[in-house]
Amino acid sequence: MQETKKETNNDLSSSGYGEVVAYEDPEVKVFKQELKALEEKIQDLDALKNEQLGSIEEFNTQYSLSVGDLIEKILKRKEEILAVKIAKLQETLEQEKERYEEAKSKTQKLKEELDALDESDDAYAKVYEAWEVAKEAEEAQRKKVEEAKEALENDEDFKEYEEIKQEHEESSCGHKKALEQKRFTLNDEEKKELKLLFRKAARLCHPDIVTQDLEDQAHEITAQLNEAYAQNDLSRVKKILDMLENGVYFDAASDKLQDAEKLKYKIDHLTEVLADISDDLEVIKEDETYKTIEEIEDWDAYFAEVREALESEYEALR
Repeated sequence: MQETKKETNNDLSSSGYGEVVAYEDPEVKVFKQELKALEEKIQDLDALKNEQLGSIEEFNTQYSLSVGDLIEKILKRKEEILAVKIAKLQETLEQEKERYEEAKSKTQKLKEELDALDESDDAYAKVYEAWEVAKEAEEAQRKKVEEAKEALENDEDFKEYEEIKQEHEESSCGHKKALEQKRFTLNDEEKKELKLLFRKAARLCHPDIVTQDLEDQAHEITAQLNEAYAQNDLSRVKKILDMLENGVYFDAASDKLQDAEKLKYKIDHLTEVLADISDDLEVIKEDETYKTIEEIEDWDAYFAEVREALESEYEALR
């Protein structure tokens, strides 16, 4: 019995000093290491993605605040100029539509009159003939409406007018949103600190790497963090980070999962997540706004140059 006990103790001990070491399946250990590597890569790349998207949003907001009013004036003036050019075609279309409505009304009245008569009535044949003529006239007028509509829609000035009109509406909406948006003004040092703290906080609550039971809570905190970052709210980002470091704690799946099948499933899932994030980063790299951000060093100087060019364009349109 003593010999058996000694052998058992030796099996449980890894150092010869008698401490018990829990057994870990080699396959599970490998999966956990692979999962941990995926989690860290996702944390890094997703933080980079959010920073780049944040930069694009910040640039667009500053662009709108800097030159949005002037862009609206230019688009409005272009819209007015094009409206004059297409006025005749629009007038023709409206006239043809009015004639079509008159023709439809005449056809309807004759049909009602015909329905009120008996086929044996003397007036029936005359009204029937008039109704047939009215139907043909209505159809002919319908075709004229279609022709007038087609002429307008195929007109190059009209196409440009529709594009400018939509662009004007979108620009006006974007400028209004930028003016109403709550944003904090930060100096260069505070901006650097904001980016650093945001990245640190984002790593601690990423919804894809936490255990399943904490995903909803992680999503909620991540949404709050992203909102604070978008608003340049350094104080709020600090509070969220402090909460994550000293209060709410999210276990990473690689630290908690012990089942090989569950680990493999999580690895497959995160592999897809990582691929999606990588694709998103490639799309961002090709984004025209992002390319502009990468090329310019001084945003204020860039916006000043753009405004000067837009002022010249507006003067040329007056």
